[in-house]
Amino acid sequence: MAKLIVVGGLSAIIGLAVGFAAFSMPAPLPPPECPAPSVCPPAVVCPSVAELSRAVPTAAAAAPAADCATMQVRLSELEAALSAEKAKTDGTPRPFPKTGVDPAYTSAPLLDAFRRGLGEAGFSGDVSAIDCSEYPCVVFGSGFGAAGDSAKLKATSAFAPYQHSGWSTFGFNAKATDPQDRFFGMAVLPPGESMNDDQDKRLKFRMNQMWDASRPRQK
Repeated sequence: MAKLIVVGGLSAIIGLAVGFAAFSMPAPLPPPECPAPSVCPPAVVCPSVAELSRAVPTAAAAAPAADCATMQVRLSELEAALSAEKAKTDGTPRPFPKTGVDPAYTSAPLLDAFRRGLGEAGFSGDVSAIDCSEYPCVVFGSGFGAAGDSAKLKATSAFAPYQHSGWSTFGFNAKATDPQDRFFGMAVLPPGESMNDDQDKRLKFRMNQMWDASRPRQK
């Protein structure tokens, strides 16, 4: 009986001690809050050396290309200004029409008429050049060029188809004693056609060019 009392007392004492301990222990701390993971900015991708080597020549070429375009525009402006200035003294080039021109006023028939006419009129000269790069054709030669020579040429049968044509005649070195040192330049226009001042300037310019190329050179 006494043993039971002792055991019961010990159990009571132990229960009180456990209860006191449980009551006096501090409450467990909450687990620490983990900070939200930081988000890094996107990584900067630098170009490789090979990419840079390709980009540098392209960028360097852009500036010369722009300069070249500017120079081309300026060159076109200068060429236009030069052409306008030359036209004041040399006339405006007049391309030979591709169609609509009477065949009698083209290269082959004119060359034939002049060569036959020079022989019929008794001139010892010949045609040295005929230029149909512009309109009208210009015939240049030697053997006559003195006053009255063109009238003799026009009177030949070779020039019968051109009796009503318009004529522009130039004589060079006309006072030379030797007829072979005289030169002529002639342009023949279809009936009813005439030339304005600008076209006259151009014809004179073309004649003078041919004369400069043909004139006798001093030995």
